[in-house]
Amino acid sequence: QDIELGTIDIATFGANVDGMIIYKNTTGDAEFMSINCIINGLYKVIADYYPIVMGRPSIGKNGKGVIVVDPDNLCMPDIAELSIKLPAEHFFEMCNYKNGDMVKFFNLRKFFRESGISALPEATFSQDHSAAIVRLIRFKDSPYVVL
Repeated sequence: QDIELGTIDIATFGANVDGMIIYKNTTGDAEFMSINCIINGLYKVIADYYPIVMGRPSIGKNGKGVIVVDPDNLCMPDIAELSIKLPAEHFFEMCNYKNGDMVKFFNLRKFFRESGISALPEATFSQDHSAAIVRLIRFKDSPYVVL
């Protein structure tokens, strides 16, 4: 399957969308966000809604940019689980919001400085790399998980 890229697709091609979403296991479920559940869910979403993520860039027969989704040459997501030796609470901080309310936030600078993870990998479309990289981060003795 060839998916033709539009002008905006080409202009934003290769842009990394970084984000960390923090989830809290409020039920104490031992299977909370298991790596297998994350992998299966991600593959279903990609296959049904975003097949372009598993394709590779190329030039189509008409000379326009396309993403080729070839079942024999898929660009599979790179998914891994990481464990941090510190609790997630170590990275939470409070600050004053503009209306005077106190807001809890996850300090990314502190996380990268003190967790042992200096940076998360960036996605590429090259032959040996994935266009989508997902890291499931678990913390020591903590109900929080970062995806």
